[in-house]
Amino acid sequence: MSTVTTKGHVFHGTFAPDALVELLAARFDSSACAVVRRVDDARFVKFPAPEAAQFLSTWTEGQVFDEHSEVRWKKQSERYSVLLLTEDSASVGEEEAGVDKASASPGFTPLHDAPLEVRAPSTQDTHGFLLWGTRPVNGQWWEARIPRPLSYPLETSNKPPRLIHCLYSEGATVRWVRLKGLKKETR
Repeated sequence: MSTVTTKGHVFHGTFAPDALVELLAARFDSSACAVVRRVDDARFVKFPAPEAAQFLSTWTEGQVFDEHSEVRWKKQSERYSVLLLTEDSASVGEEEAGVDKASASPGFTPLHDAPLEVRAPSTQDTHGFLLWGTRPVNGQWWEARIPRPLSYPLETSNKPPRLIHCLYSEGATVRWVRLKGLKKETR
């Protein structure tokens, strides 16, 4: 695994609910994962692309991610504060190609003057965040410190899956951790 893969871009925008549903549905399909939260619950689920509007109305904040990008949102009154993290230069427009980044990402403004360096968290493919859970029972994981069963959108038999992520850095400083997907733990 290489330590430097590409450039990362971080954008911010404020969206009405319909515009955020449109963004999520256009950027992600049902293979994407989501970590979602509200005052009384938190879940790790598959993103239900066909039901994006219902999905968004159920959760007050969260993030949807796949290997290409991550969208984070938080409801603020009747609108959503949204972050887009992506290495996909085609979706944000590269200045070298003569494309204005603001027009290539409608509703977003860049948070950084220049793209960030994207690094793997380790040179070992087996490193990543191992998710909670010690005893699988009926496809759910139990952890003594969490008073409810945990489920993940990737079935595994002996260990919870590993959360794949990358680091967006500016020099030696990590500015963002972007989620990329789940992988079965094989050890």
